[in-house]
Amino acid sequence: MGELRSYLSFFCFTFSYSVSILASLLVYTTISFLLFANVNSFDPLIQFPILKNTTGKSITLIYVNEFGAKGDGITDDTKIFQHIWKIACSSPLRPKIIIPHRYTFLVRPIDFVGPCRSKVSLVPCRHAPTAMSFHRCNNLKVRNLRMLNSQQMHISISNCINVEVSRIKVQAPAKSPNTDGIHISSSTLVGIRDCSIRTGDDCISIVGNSSRILVKNIACGPGHGISIGSLGKSNSWSQVQNVLVDGAYLSNTENGVRIKTWQVGNQSY
Repeated sequence: MGELRSYLSFFCFTFSYSVSILASLLVYTTISFLLFANVNSFDPLIQFPILKNTTGKSITLIYVNEFGAKGDGITDDTKIFQHIWKIACSSPLRPKIIIPHRYTFLVRPIDFVGPCRSKVSLVPCRHAPTAMSFHRCNNLKVRNLRMLNSQQMHISISNCINVEVSRIKVQAPAKSPNTDGIHISSSTLVGIRDCSIRTGDDCISIVGNSSRILVKNIACGPGHGISIGSLGKSNSWSQVQNVLVDGAYLSNTENGVRIKTWQVGNQSY
């Protein structure tokens, strides 16, 4: 699997549940959605206990319910998830955080942030309740995930290098606003393959100095199609280059593939 290495000597991975009160993390089954962090610049001053379960044995598998997460659909498990991430991130044992099926975990907006001492894997739910953001990640792989009815963008990729997104299913109502399927900003070497995106806004949107983007074998629709931009707002300068769409099936979309720019007076077209 790929690794996430430090970018400009700093690594930041954000897994955000952007909801106003509580996000219901609905877990139906375990899937192979792996997020890896391996950063050599781990701060030795930040130390947590070696990963142990209730028996005191070192482990590499972390089941969140064994560390106090209730998953009863009522209890706020945010602090437990934060604590588990800190322990896992400090472990040299390549831990894997397991969110078991048949539980409903309630979490507030939460960030999983590095640098970490070794690879950390997160194996969550098949149905993610809100958008996920990946910021300043290198060698990132996101796959085998179904996202349903996000409040706004489903997946956001920003300031990343070498990203592979594959076998993703996104579904939102055709009239839902600002529910982009996959949004790419200021990133390079991004591949999107074998995905199905049904939404109320852009299936894929690409902005802000992104380059070398490959979109291959996707189904899009309903939605606004595949969009580059908007570019040039408030007379700003940005560029998107080397975008290839190879094998796309678009059905019931407002557009096919389009470039959106701003005219004088900030009129988008």
